[in-house]
Amino acid sequence: MLEKIKSFKVAIYIRLSKEDMNRGDNDSESVKNQKILLQEYVKSLGKGYELIDTYIDQRIYSEQTLIDQTLKS
Repeated sequence: MLEKIKSFKVAIYIRLSKEDMNRGDNDSESVKNQKILLQEYVKSLGKGYELIDTYIDQRIYSEQTLIDQTLKS
């Protein structure tokens, strides 16, 4: 009997660091490093995982930022 192999489609999420944002560095080393590490991680998971997209968040949304925005509205 053939065993069904599970396949997962995954995406990676990368966030610009606060330090890079303060420098105005949109093509930051932090983003490049995160992308490389996460791509390697997905590859290490094996054939059952397919990287289908990469999301790069250029803004910083910490818990405190969300609280501050809620209090202002």
